[in-house]
Amino acid sequence: MITIKNFFSKLNNWAERFADKMSDWFGHPLFLLGNMLAWGIWIVAGAEQFPYGGLTLLVSLEAIFMSILILNTSTRKGHADTRLMIKDLEISEDIQDDIDNIHDHIAELKEMLEDEER
Repeated sequence: MITIKNFFSKLNNWAERFADKMSDWFGHPLFLLGNMLAWGIWIVAGAEQFPYGGLTLLVSLEAIFMSILILNTSTRKGHADTRLMIKDLEISEDIQDDIDNIHDHIAELKEMLEDEER
């Protein structure tokens, strides 16, 4: 049985994968080339007269959706990076504590050896 929570969780996972794939595609040179070709055909074919209100609307909508998808992807990746940095910091602090303990033990051993020599 699908619960509402499971439904929205699956929907969210799908949306995240979609945003990632689209963000990757937006960065591909073929995407730029395709857009330039489509805009050129629009203008040369005379789909509308200057000042190209329809083309302006389409390009603006494309930019809005692209920015939303790219921001979504970068925000999630930023949160993931932050979690990794926090984990790295915790590990580094634990290692530093271990190193400090080793230095303390070495100092104690050094004192014990100096006391035995006297």
